[in-house]
Amino acid sequence: MLKFSSLHDLFCYQTMNLVAQPEFKCKPRDLFIHENIGESMRIVDPRNRLMFHPMRKWDLVYALGEFVWYMTGSNKLDFISYYAPSYTKFSDNGATLYGAYGPRLVNLFSVGDAHFENALRSVIRKLKIDPDSRQAFIPVWREEDMHVLQTKDLPCTEGFQFFVRDSKLIMLVNMRSNDVWLGTPNDIFCFTMIQELIASELDLDVGFYQHDVGSFHLYGNEIKKLMDVCNECVEHPLVLIEDDARLQKLKKIEMNPINDFNEQLRILINMEKKIRECSDIVGMIDYQKNILKTVQKR
Repeated sequence: MLKFSSLHDLFCYQTMNLVAQPEFKCKPRDLFIHENIGESMRIVDPRNRLMFHPMRKWDLVYALGEFVWYMTGSNKLDFISYYAPSYTKFSDNGATLYGAYGPRLVNLFSVGDAHFENALRSVIRKLKIDPDSRQAFIPVWREEDMHVLQTKDLPCTEGFQFFVRDSKLIMLVNMRSNDVWLGTPNDIFCFTMIQELIASELDLDVGFYQHDVGSFHLYGNEIKKLMDVCNECVEHPLVLIEDDARLQKLKKIEMNPINDFNEQLRILINMEKKIRECSDIVGMIDYQKNILKTVQKR
């Protein structure tokens, strides 16, 4: 079991491991990849979810936008393409994303004539009733996904599982497939935010986050970029990067614990919508100032 102190450390290690020592080299859908099968890794402190790699240029605004997209239950392309225009190429109809996680996590669902609460609420209720439960599982991959052959957007995530142990909420995520360069940073950011949301509802601290992947891979264009950097350095390129004092300081920055997650999430969803739709920006800024004044008084 590989253990890491942060998302940043996991990304740096696993990226270069896939560049230098892949278990397989293959071409699924005619796209060349370096691949490791059955990777399992933990982040000890899931709040250490920020990324500072100089080549990856990770975008916190996009990561938060994707998290809000999940939490609103949306599958709309125009929502997520505001942050990532590249999503357009994964839409089958130019309007929605088949594999969007939001509807699978936070929308109500039905089986026959029976109607059920959303998956996140179900997990929270189950863990409140039985904190030692082993049944707090959210399936993201559905049986019908196996039979959908034409979509450009099959979900990469199989499911989430939660455990309360030693008064902390542990989260395990199973991925059928994960691109370490593009997918892993935002996936882990959003998933650990969900972990903290549920922990807040249960009045618990967060435990470790575990990321288990069937196909952990790196695509050919990223391999070439990283190999070009390798060829310019006598030493391992990320060793040189990691020796940078400023980066070492940045790596220790973790997000503060989130209190009253539901209320803060409601405010975030409200503000995001106003920013994305460019409506009442002045009112939104005034509203934000009032919130800050209230927090400062506390």
